[in-house]
Amino acid sequence: MEPVGEADEPVVLEPGDSADSVIQWDAGATAGGVVLTTAVLLRLPGDDEPERLPVTDVDWIVDGIDLLHGATARVEPWTSTTD
Repeated sequence: MEPVGEADEPVVLEPGDSADSVIQWDAGATAGGVVLTTAVLLRLPGDDEPERLPVTDVDWIVDGIDLLHGATARVEPWTSTTD
């Protein structure tokens, strides 16, 4: 993972709030069949265990994304979606 741009300020969420970020990646070769990533792991500051975020929760993603092991993903800054 590598960041894209810089966040203006930290995103602080209260219980029930939510935030979004965009993940960009280049599709890798999938010889032998399509390999799909169905979730990403997010480690929040102060947490020992990462949170599992299913990418299939996104409306237009049905089975997963072709983000393969070893690929570089770029992550845009988080923005609050509850404002």
